[in-house]
Amino acid sequence: MPVETRIYCEHGLVFHRFSGIVRISDIQTEMKRTLGNPEYHAGMNEIVDLRDATETEIDFPRLLGHTRQLQTLQEDSGVKKTLILVAGNELAFGMARMFQNIADDDASPLKVHVVTEIEEAKGSLGVADLPL
Repeated sequence: MPVETRIYCEHGLVFHRFSGIVRISDIQTEMKRTLGNPEYHAGMNEIVDLRDATETEIDFPRLLGHTRQLQTLQEDSGVKKTLILVAGNELAFGMARMFQNIADDDASPLKVHVVTEIEEAKGSLGVADLPL
Protein backbone atom coordinates (compact mmCIF):
# COMPACT_ATOMS: atom_id res chain seq x y z
CA MET A 1 0.00 0.00 0.00
CA PRO A 2 1.75 3.13 -1.14
CA VAL A 3 1.13 6.16 1.03
CA GLU A 4 2.18 9.73 0.47
CA THR A 5 2.29 12.06 3.47
CA ARG A 6 2.84 15.80 3.44
CA ILE A 7 2.92 18.14 6.41
CA TYR A 8 1.86 21.74 5.87
CA CYS A 9 3.08 23.46 9.05
CA GLU A 10 1.84 26.90 8.02
CA HIS A 11 -1.69 25.48 7.65
CA GLY A 12 -1.60 23.12 10.65
CA LEU A 13 -2.38 20.21 8.33
CA VAL A 14 -1.18 16.69 7.65
CA PHE A 15 -2.25 15.17 4.34
CA HIS A 16 -2.10 11.42 3.65
CA ARG A 17 -2.94 9.82 0.30
CA PHE A 18 -3.39 6.04 0.34
CA SER A 19 -3.56 3.89 -2.77
CA GLY A 20 -3.90 0.21 -3.55
CA ILE A 21 -4.42 -2.20 -0.66
CA VAL A 22 -4.81 -0.50 2.73
CA ARG A 23 -3.51 -2.59 5.63
CA ILE A 24 -3.66 -1.72 9.32
CA SER A 25 0.07 -2.47 9.67
CA ASP A 26 0.85 0.12 6.98
CA ILE A 27 -1.42 2.66 8.67
CA GLN A 28 0.37 2.08 11.99
CA THR A 29 3.80 2.42 10.35
CA GLU A 30 2.81 5.68 8.67
CA MET A 31 1.31 6.98 11.91
CA LYS A 32 4.60 6.34 13.75
CA ARG A 33 6.54 8.01 10.95
CA THR A 34 4.29 11.07 11.10
CA LEU A 35 4.42 11.31 14.90
CA GLY A 36 8.23 11.17 14.70
CA ASN A 37 8.47 13.94 12.11
CA PRO A 38 9.83 17.12 13.73
CA GLU A 39 7.36 19.23 11.71
CA TYR A 40 4.38 17.44 13.25
CA HIS A 41 2.56 18.65 16.35
CA ALA A 42 -0.48 17.18 18.10
CA GLY A 43 -2.94 19.92 17.18
CA MET A 44 -2.57 19.46 13.42
CA ASN A 45 -5.72 18.50 11.57
CA GLU A 46 -5.51 15.68 9.06
CA ILE A 47 -6.98 14.82 5.70
CA VAL A 48 -6.76 11.16 4.73
CA ASP A 49 -7.39 10.68 1.02
CA LEU A 50 -8.69 7.16 0.33
CA ARG A 51 -9.94 7.80 -3.20
CA ASP A 52 -7.23 5.59 -4.73
CA ALA A 53 -7.66 2.76 -2.22
CA THR A 54 -8.74 -0.39 -4.05
CA GLU A 55 -8.92 -2.88 -1.20
CA THR A 56 -8.63 -3.11 2.58
CA GLU A 57 -7.17 -5.76 4.81
CA ILE A 58 -8.53 -4.38 8.07
CA ASP A 59 -10.69 -6.38 10.43
CA PHE A 60 -12.98 -4.89 13.05
CA PRO A 61 -10.87 -5.72 16.15
CA ARG A 62 -7.80 -4.04 14.62
CA LEU A 63 -9.82 -1.04 13.47
CA LEU A 64 -11.23 -0.72 16.99
CA GLY A 65 -7.74 -0.93 18.50
CA HIS A 66 -6.35 1.66 16.10
CA THR A 67 -9.24 4.03 16.81
CA ARG A 68 -8.75 3.73 20.56
CA GLN A 69 -5.02 4.35 20.11
CA LEU A 70 -5.70 7.56 18.16
CA GLN A 71 -8.21 8.74 20.76
CA THR A 72 -5.73 8.10 23.59
CA LEU A 73 -2.93 9.95 21.76
CA GLN A 74 -5.22 12.93 21.22
CA GLU A 75 -6.52 12.91 24.80
CA ASP A 76 -2.96 12.78 26.12
CA SER A 77 -1.97 15.76 23.97
CA GLY A 78 -4.70 17.94 25.51
CA VAL A 79 -5.64 19.55 22.17
CA LYS A 80 -8.48 19.03 19.72
CA LYS A 81 -8.01 17.62 16.25
CA THR A 82 -10.21 17.08 13.20
CA LEU A 83 -9.56 14.07 10.97
CA ILE A 84 -11.35 14.06 7.62
CA LEU A 85 -11.47 10.88 5.56
CA VAL A 86 -12.08 11.37 1.83
CA ALA A 87 -13.68 8.22 0.48
CA GLY A 88 -14.22 8.04 -3.26
CA ASN A 89 -15.65 4.54 -3.55
CA GLU A 90 -18.09 2.35 -1.63
CA LEU A 91 -15.39 0.22 -0.01
CA ALA A 92 -13.45 3.19 1.35
CA PHE A 93 -16.65 4.95 2.36
CA GLY A 94 -17.87 1.93 4.34
CA MET A 95 -14.55 1.53 6.18
CA ALA A 96 -14.34 5.26 6.85
CA ARG A 97 -17.87 5.38 8.27
CA MET A 98 -17.12 2.38 10.49
CA PHE A 99 -14.03 4.22 11.78
CA GLN A 100 -16.12 7.36 12.31
CA ASN A 101 -18.79 5.45 14.23
CA ILE A 102 -16.21 3.88 16.54
CA ALA A 103 -14.52 7.25 17.13
CA ASP A 104 -17.81 9.11 17.65
CA ASP A 105 -17.56 10.22 21.26
CA ASP A 106 -18.66 13.67 22.34
CA ALA A 107 -16.00 13.76 25.05
CA SER A 108 -13.12 12.91 22.70
CA PRO A 109 -10.88 15.69 21.36
CA LEU A 110 -10.64 13.66 18.11
CA LYS A 111 -13.42 14.53 15.66
CA VAL A 112 -13.79 12.36 12.56
CA HIS A 113 -15.71 13.31 9.43
CA VAL A 114 -16.23 11.37 6.19
CA VAL A 115 -16.67 13.12 2.85
CA THR A 116 -16.54 12.04 -0.78
CA GLU A 117 -14.88 15.13 -2.30
CA ILE A 118 -11.43 16.52 -1.49
CA GLU A 119 -12.76 20.05 -1.98
CA GLU A 120 -15.23 19.54 0.85
CA ALA A 121 -12.46 18.33 3.16
CA LYS A 122 -10.22 21.27 2.30
CA GLY A 123 -13.08 23.77 2.70
CA SER A 124 -14.02 22.35 6.11
CA LEU A 125 -10.49 22.99 7.38
CA GLY A 126 -10.09 26.42 5.78
CA VAL A 127 -7.46 25.34 3.24
CA ALA A 128 -9.61 25.41 0.09
CA ASP A 129 -6.85 27.00 -2.00
CA LEU A 130 -4.12 24.60 -0.89
CA PRO A 131 -3.06 22.28 -3.72
CA LEU A 132 -2.94 18.75 -2.36
